This record gives sequence, C-alpha cells and structure tokens, in this order.
Amino acid sequence: MKTQVLTFVLLFSVVISSAFAQSHNSLKSPVLPDHPLVKTMKLLNGGTNQTSAFKSANENFQLNEIESQIWSENEWMPYLRVENIYEAGKRTERLEYFLTQPGAGWELSTKFLYTYENNNISSFTIQTIAEGEPIPQERTLYSYQEAEGNTFLQVLEYQVWSATEDSWVNEDRSRVIIENGVFSEVYYEIWMDGQWELYERYYYEESGSNLIETTQMYDATLEDWLNYEQYIYSDISLSELYDTLVEFIDFIEDGRSFLVLEILPDYVSYEWDDAEEGWIALDRQITEVSSNLKNGATTANSITLQNYDEVLEDWVVFTEYILGYAENGSPVNFSLYESDDIFDEELGSVILNYSEDYNYDENNLLESILQYENLFGDSFKQVNDELPVVGRVLLTWGDVTTSVEPVTNPVSFRLNQAYPNPFNPSTVVPFQIGAASVVKIQVFDMLGRNVTTLVDDVMPAGNHTVRFDGSDLSSGVYLIRMIAPGLQQTRSVTLIK
Repeated sequence: MKTQVLTFVLLFSVVISSAFAQSHNSLKSPVLPDHPLVKTMKLLNGGTNQTSAFKSANENFQLNEIESQIWSENEWMPYLRVENIYEAGKRTERLEYFLTQPGAGWELSTKFLYTYENNNISSFTIQTIAEGEPIPQERTLYSYQEAEGNTFLQVLEYQVWSATEDSWVNEDRSRVIIENGVFSEVYYEIWMDGQWELYERYYYEESGSNLIETTQMYDATLEDWLNYEQYIYSDISLSELYDTLVEFIDFIEDGRSFLVLEILPDYVSYEWDDAEEGWIALDRQITEVSSNLKNGATTANSITLQNYDEVLEDWVVFTEYILGYAENGSPVNFSLYESDDIFDEELGSVILNYSEDYNYDENNLLESILQYENLFGDSFKQVNDELPVVGRVLLTWGDVTTSVEPVTNPVSFRLNQAYPNPFNPSTVVPFQIGAASVVKIQVFDMLGRNVTTLVDDVMPAGNHTVRFDGSDLSSGVYLIRMIAPGLQQTRSVTLIK
C-alpha cells in the first residue's frame, strides 16, 4: 500500500515581478480561485520531492530550472529564474534569481530551504538575500502521527523571524484530527500573549451521497463555536475526496498551477445568516465538457464559477476556466474568461483575459509555456479568442540524482548538475563513476572552444566532485562535458560577474 503522507507547503508557482519586468509590461497572471479545498491541500504533500505532477509519470527526470521571460520590443527578455537543488532525490533548496536591468547579471533574491526527517519534510524556510547575505523571513514546522498504517500530518506550525528578538516567533498553527485513516477535522489556532488561542475549525461529515464541509469561528466571549460557512460536494465520500487529493500530491509549481482546478470537485457554498438562523446560498462551481479546443487539444473541460443573484433568484456566471487536453491526456491549454460589468450588456457573459499553451519534449516533459494576456484590462472589449503573447516559461529537466553523498558502489556513470549555478567565481561539479575508468571532464565556451580540462585521469568508483574556477573567464554560459565508458554527457553553467 502506498504510504500516504499528509504534509505540505502548497506553492502556487508564485511569480514576483522585478522592477525591470514591471517596466516592460510583465505578466499580471490571475490567481487561483479561493476554492474551499485549497486550505486542505495546504496540508497535503508526499513529503519527498514537491517538484511536479509530471514527476510521478517520469521517474527518471527532475525539474532543475525554470526561467520566466516577457516579450518586449520584439525580443524575449528574461526576468526571473528558479533553480532547484536536490540531495538523495529530495529537493533541499529552491533558489530564485532576478534580472534587475537589461544586460545585468542574475541576482539571487530568495532561498527556499527544505529539511527532512524519516523521509518526511520537517521544515520549510524562506530567506531573502540582502547584500549577498541570507536573512530568515518565515518558516513552517511539521510533526506527524501514525494511523491505519500511514503517516499523517499532526501539526503544521508557522513562524516568522524577529530581528529584534533574534529568534523565531510563533504566528499560527493547524492541528489535524484523523479518524478511520483520513483527516476529518482541522483546528486553526493563533499565538496570542504567549499561548495558543482557538480561532477557527473546519470539519467534514457525510450526508447521504453528499460530503459537507463546515467552517466555524471560535467566540472567546461565549466560549463556543459559531457557524461561518459551509460547502457541499455532491456524490463524493470523505475517503474518495482524500484519495483524489493524495493522488495529486506532486503538485504543479512550474507555471501550470491552474491545472489544480481539474481535481477540485464541484461544490455549492453557503454562509450562515444569524437573522434567519440558516444557511444562505453564495456561489458554486460546475464542471462540464467544452467544445473550445486550442493548441491541438482533442478534449476540454469547462469549469464555471457562479454567484447566486437573490434579485434574479438565479445563478450568474462570473468566471470560466477552460482546460484542454491532447489525445495522450497531457494538458495543452488553459484559458481564463472573466465577466466585465462595464462592457458586458448581458449579465453573466464573460470575455477572454488570459491563456496559456503547454508544449512538450520527446519525453513528454513540459518544456515551455506560452502566456497570452488582454493587455488593455477593463478598457478593452475582447471580441474573439485571440490574445497577444506576452510571456513564456522555459523548463529544464535533468536525470534524477539518487544521491550527492559519497557512496561505496555507484551503479552508473553520470555528470550531475553543478552547484551553485549561476556562479561567481567558482562552482562544484559532482559526478558519479560506476567502475574504475578513464574519465575526462572538459569545459567549453559557446563557440566550442575548450577553456579548461577539469579531469583527465583514471578515477576510482564512487561519487566525486571537482571545482570549476572561472576567475579568468568572462561572464557567459559554459558547457561542462564528461566522457566516460558508455557516456558522453553535457551540463550548462552560467558565470556571472
């Protein structure tokens, strides 16, 4: 039985625009809807990689780099670069770099650090970089519980760094209650006056074929829980809901976060009315088959979000998402339609405001995302399905590295990703030797000139590292090539001065 570990930091592919990017019409990508299960998914994670939903389908690859670019003045201009660093198959660092101005080098701005214990994530820390030094900002701590032979999250605790106190300070935490092998209730508490205070809770209960999620707020004066909101999911049990979320544990964080909509079940939401002492309908989500096919899609689903209009006594569409799929099931397009009250004469009509096309390599790994946007916002009435391309995301995949720690008997030859990358002035190049052999590792510039030879000798079996010093070289991209029995492998590195 697959171990189902409930942990998670749900990173919805946060894109932060630099001043340079903003001055060149950087993307104003829409955010995910406030689906009720998002808060539950924040408690879910496989606890091992947090890379991509494609990870489960492509066990031999890992996502190494992501670069975001904008289309400006008839050329692609990069502004954000993300590098993932792995150890023993687990991501330990996520590094974000910005290009602050044209022609400048990449500047490291943020570090995301992951630590593990017993194969489960134990902490997630965010650091910002100021004058080359990491400054702690916030972190999340995880503890676990065992139930029904599986490992579940027990407490997720969020802290912020206090520079004045020179220590971590509690902010809030979530406590998970497990019943019959699935989560059934979550308590949210805030840190006040040196102790944890109840603030909110939500719980699940089955009613016929429906699953009901109820959120209550704690009234400290009454010392009681008060109804706040409620969501009803049709034709799904708690265990089925749990299995659906766990199946999607390897969450997409490389620019395709909207695809999570596909697995979030339809619902009807209500808010509690004290005067009526009952639940009042608010909004709902409906998923249907769509004939709106783009970028080679053979099938598509339409997901609409609707508000209940008490005057009309009817549901009114305010947002529609179209998700298109190729014949092999890979997502190939996402489109967002939103209402425009200023220009829409018909209540409930929507116009296209944003779209993404997903393109794949020969291994069915996502290699690029083209992004389209209505640049005129509320001042422009969209009359067709054509939007100008404004950005793209490029993804670089690499072979899964089983370990960067020394081992006795590696089973193959491999050139691993250098770190740090980008670098100045030197970087470490790890490589793996399956058996004692002659190994050559050389560095070439983009013109194919050999600038240095790092290794040219008989190497014993094992994991090794060699340092590439670029002190005497100019800034740019260099290719590191390893030649060994049955192997010729190349990695790219970027020297920034």
